[in-house]
Amino acid sequence: MSERIDYNKLNNDPVYKDFESKERAGTDGITVNIDRLIELTERHPVEIIDLEHFFEQLGFPCWTDAEGNEVTPHEIIECILNEGYDAALNAHPHFYKHIIGIRDADRRYPIHVHDEHIINGMHRLAQIYIDQATGKSTQSFLTAKKLSHIPEEALLEDQSQKPKPN
Repeated sequence: MSERIDYNKLNNDPVYKDFESKERAGTDGITVNIDRLIELTERHPVEIIDLEHFFEQLGFPCWTDAEGNEVTPHEIIECILNEGYDAALNAHPHFYKHIIGIRDADRRYPIHVHDEHIINGMHRLAQIYIDQATGKSTQSFLTAKKLSHIPEEALLEDQSQKPKPN
């Protein structure tokens, strides 16, 4: 039998404290300050996109667990689908921030897409995938801001000189 998790303790743990981290790595290796990206793209037009071709990105290692190991959203989705949110939280405390992030994702906000890669919004995409798989939803569209470039002011490292992936 697994030990019950003390969520108050986890919420105060530096590893988990700011699970809504301002840093996010997109699937193309770009790391951005999400708050800054949202601010800088506030007036960017929003459009409705079909999510079906974005689901494959759930298989890319774009997250890290509590130990710093790369994980794919799909690994965490499988835990949730097999065990449910509460049991997955207890069985996989190293995935805590992502299980909570998926469970609490707010679909009212548009995702950010650059070069057909999700830069911000992977937890929302994972939530929709889970809801489709469990029959809770048939939603296949989401609002998005398709960015032709990422504002340099939103980049966390000096990535402006890095070669662009092909």
